[in-house]
Amino acid sequence: MASGKKKTLGKKASKPRTALGNEKNASKITHKDVQIAFLLDGLPGVEKLDAAHPTAKRGYRRAVLLKALDLLKQQGQTAAALEEYVSEHYAVPHGRGRMRPAAGSERSYRAQQLGDNPAFLRLPLSSLNVKKGGELRVAFEADRIVVRRS
Repeated sequence: MASGKKKTLGKKASKPRTALGNEKNASKITHKDVQIAFLLDGLPGVEKLDAAHPTAKRGYRRAVLLKALDLLKQQGQTAAALEEYVSEHYAVPHGRGRMRPAAGSERSYRAQQLGDNPAFLRLPLSSLNVKKGGELRVAFEADRIVVRRS
């Protein structure tokens, strides 16, 4: 070799992918991680794992949780608690519009009006787990309207 440098064969040694250090190289949560956490610690283990990866996008985390849930079901594991967690925290989009609001969140809505009729509000009820024909209790107060599931 003319330059006097020694050539190395193979790949360069790369830094281990960990959650610490550079955000770009941080490891992502995988469906296997979720499965292991659920089998070892149950739902608290999954919640802890999910909280440890806040930088992962919500859609990615939802997809990982759904895949882990599907694989656990295929293996014959009862994962009702995980299924409830996914439906509660990672609502399935209904095809258009915004994701359903999480408990405790606030949103702004504009009053709508059709023709000469009085103004009304169109609110998503999926966060209350109400389907068409479901019964709700509505309390009208001086400055707010409270909607509750019956």
